[in-house]
Amino acid sequence: MSFDAFTFALSRADIEFEHLKVAQLAQAILESGRGSSDLFRRFKNPYGMKYRTEMEPFAQSVAYIDAVGETDQYCHFPDYESAVAGYWAFIERKPYAGWRRAAATAREYVEFIAYAGYVGGSHDAMPDDKKPADAMSKDRYIAAVVKQFAEAQGRLFAAQPKSAAAQTWKGKGVYIDVGHGPKPGGFDPGAVHAETKLDEHALNTIAAAACAHELRQVGVPVTVSDARVSNYQAGAAATQYDVFVSIHHNAINGKSAQGSEAIFHRSKGTAADRQLATLAAKAMANALGITNRGAKESAVAVLSGARDAKVRAAVLAELYFMHQQSPANPPPSDLEDWSARGGAALAGAICDWLQANV
Repeated sequence: MSFDAFTFALSRADIEFEHLKVAQLAQAILESGRGSSDLFRRFKNPYGMKYRTEMEPFAQSVAYIDAVGETDQYCHFPDYESAVAGYWAFIERKPYAGWRRAAATAREYVEFIAYAGYVGGSHDAMPDDKKPADAMSKDRYIAAVVKQFAEAQGRLFAAQPKSAAAQTWKGKGVYIDVGHGPKPGGFDPGAVHAETKLDEHALNTIAAAACAHELRQVGVPVTVSDARVSNYQAGAAATQYDVFVSIHHNAINGKSAQGSEAIFHRSKGTAADRQLATLAAKAMANALGITNRGAKESAVAVLSGARDAKVRAAVLAELYFMHQQSPANPPPSDLEDWSARGGAALAGAICDWLQANV
């Protein structure tokens, strides 16, 4: 379908901040109704973007009557590649000056452009008595775009060329361990977010489901385990699997920290473990727009069990720091979304490792 073709073009585009593709696609999902809008179907315009002179290299101007009966000049893109590039030409315009300083995460970027004027004009230029209503309108738009992030991440992942992934595993595929949860001594919640009361196990479950979904989409067999066994036994259960990954979220008391990392066993770890950990940390960090803390070593029991099970590669993934921070990083409302996107990115890293080690 045509929206898939647009996603394909975006996934292969060379843009300045790769992680902002999630925001760009999320906006297109929302504003074109996944390609169902009249502007998208007729003019390959995923954003309902009005024509400006800066768009001349990418689009033609076309008169269009909008939903409320008003006529204006809109962009008619010749192809989806031009629509992708034209979006960034639009953002380079004066109203959005300084957007690069707000490009650390996809959410921060969307917040910046919304308040700069993408939605209803510049917030700073509004009369004081109009600002509360304007802020509510912009915040609704931001929330609606952010809600599409997980779908956008999944669509971008699915658009990547992974057709060979179904031929890359040599054993039983991928074994995903949901960190914490039921243990022989009782339930272990892991870290707990002070404001939302979301515990780490719940976020691990979300990330594991997203990771498994993306792997299955490209044909890789997956087992997800949340068994009531010791940490060592959780790893040892992965006998005959190609990849073992235990999914976790980081936390630290009394400090602000953010970033993705992946751990391999300090003494039993192999070159394959280090390679997968390096790929995983980078993929998760890029997807979330946070620091890549890299591959790290630690003698954790779950990886000891996986190494004794002789899997081809074994890592423990720490998606991001989930504890409450000031200022909030991520915002409490984004915890589940970050976990889903981080899990999807982890699947991409696993596919990359499988393809590199056929």
